[in-house]
Amino acid sequence: MPTLRQPMRLEDCTVKTTADAISGKWKTLILYHLKDGPVRFGELQRLTADASHKVLTEQLRELETDGIVIRIEHPGKPLKVEYTLSEHGLTLKPILAMMADWGTSLRARREKQQRAATGNTADETNHEQVENMADNAADALQE
Repeated sequence: MPTLRQPMRLEDCTVKTTADAISGKWKTLILYHLKDGPVRFGELQRLTADASHKVLTEQLRELETDGIVIRIEHPGKPLKVEYTLSEHGLTLKPILAMMADWGTSLRARREKQQRAATGNTADETNHEQVENMADNAADALQE
């Protein structure tokens, strides 16, 4: 017998809660760079070159407020600030790895549909390269 689905309000959806916590133009990239340990703010800024100082700071503060990221200040001149994943933030690593796998599959599917629509089936090498790069990123997230 099929399970009867119950109505749900959007704010009660726990999947949305998770998506909201990690959504934001730069949050997933920030989390990717923090997966291996602490990173100084200046290095994060370099690694997310297209993000403005203001937006990067806002995204980091939101992640900090949600307890996903920890801000570490080292006294001195100039002040050295590092960011690292909190214990709670580390629990996102397998979720992000699964999302990377899913994204790889979706990208491959979209490329296949696009090739079929344009009649271009000779570009399998590029597809395989993209898939391999995404697999490597997913593997790195799982470590």
